[in-house]
Amino acid sequence: MKLDVNEVINDENIKHLIMHLANKFYGVEKKDLYQVGYLTITRIIDNFDINSGIKFSTYAYKHIFGAMREYAINSRKIKLSRDYLKMYKRIEDARNILTQKFNRTPSLEEISLFLEVDLNLINEVIITCSNEVLSLDEENSYLENNLYNFIGKEVDYDTKILIDDSLETLDELERKIIDYRYFKDLTQDEVARILGLSQVKVSRLESSSKKKIKKYICA
Repeated sequence: MKLDVNEVINDENIKHLIMHLANKFYGVEKKDLYQVGYLTITRIIDNFDINSGIKFSTYAYKHIFGAMREYAINSRKIKLSRDYLKMYKRIEDARNILTQKFNRTPSLEEISLFLEVDLNLINEVIITCSNEVLSLDEENSYLENNLYNFIGKEVDYDTKILIDDSLETLDELERKIIDYRYFKDLTQDEVARILGLSQVKVSRLESSSKKKIKKYICA
């Protein structure tokens, strides 16, 4: 038995997933990314095992993200200016200096302050010169990416140990919410029903928990 492609495409959770992933990319037409997302679903749906015990959205996540990223990279045809290349070198030099100073990779905000250059310009130069297509928010979403990447993928054990240790900074309820949201791929509404909480409280606790984990990781 296989999933019905029309039912999957019209599913609100799938629509939300495609919009969520499309919003991760910078400088690309969203409608084009939406189309890539839906075409990817039609391509991969026949290979999905409904008896695998995982949600189709979990299975589709990495496929849709990969297809969107490939499309975004291929669609970027930006001619590099000499000024951008000079600025990119300054950014890389600043990154190296601050890495030695902080003993960690600096944020773009820290590089912006160090160079006294507008953050938006730094983000634009990095995207243009490195041929990257992810938004600034996506570059800073270290926690969310790594949590999702553990699902159905080979684990980077150094990162896993760091994430596991950071989870110890949470209380029992916070750990449950992170587990349900990122390891079991449940929606906030589903988590709220399981725990007997409101969706608003789940959202608030998830947000505060992620801040705790990020603070631990970046310490």
